[in-house]
Amino acid sequence: YTELGVATLLLRSVQAWAKQEGKTLLGHTGRPSKKYFSLKALPLINNLGFEEIFPQGSFYYPKPPDLEKVWVSFKP
Repeated sequence: YTELGVATLLLRSVQAWAKQEGKTLLGHTGRPSKKYFSLKALPLINNLGFEEIFPQGSFYYPKPPDLEKVWVSFKP
């Protein structure tokens, strides 16, 4: 999943475009609570070169309400 998933391939193509154009990418993903610990999106995009934007712990998705929204950026 982490290497061959459609989302990973799409993200890598957008990263290649950003590098070519010198653009910064901004997006968000979720940091799960213990209930949603099986979600692994944040470690995956961190491995792809995205960095978290601080402050943390202040934004949550509407549903489920305990899934923290984490803003990330990629700078070529």
